[in-house]
Amino acid sequence: MNMTNENPSLAYLHNMNQDNRLEWVDNAKGLCMLLVVWVHMLSSIGDPPFWYSSKEYIQAMYMPCFFILSGFFTKDTDQRTFIRKRCGSLLKPFIFTYLVSYAIGWIISTIKPDLLKNGMDFLAPLYSHSFVNGPIWFLLALFTALIIVQSVNKTKLWGG
Repeated sequence: MNMTNENPSLAYLHNMNQDNRLEWVDNAKGLCMLLVVWVHMLSSIGDPPFWYSSKEYIQAMYMPCFFILSGFFTKDTDQRTFIRKRCGSLLKPFIFTYLVSYAIGWIISTIKPDLLKNGMDFLAPLYSHSFVNGPIWFLLALFTALIIVQSVNKTKLWGG
């Protein structure tokens, strides 16, 4: 069934670029990234009423939207292949970045202890928002979410 012939208004949903990617999905993910930057900028200027309310609405939707779009095209592969692929694309960069940033944080805290006041505890949770590794929480969270979604998709529910 070719939806573009039946409903020309939906043709844009099926337009793929040279790399076989749906452009609207990539554009929506890009918009979510810009919203992350926007919310972080709004957070740094205080909480005037307009900024605060727009920040709250935007913040409630950009990460769930990004997660949904990131899992939109998960292929129906076996669990082992899926996990191996995601380890390479998400977990390896997370571990590398975390270890490097942790080492840098440890060196800085050793040389100048007051510089990193929010703590570089040796057992700090991986999701912590520290000065050095705050932004990389997303890689581990996305990895975890995609593994959960893949597991749920592979589970036969209600006799289906």
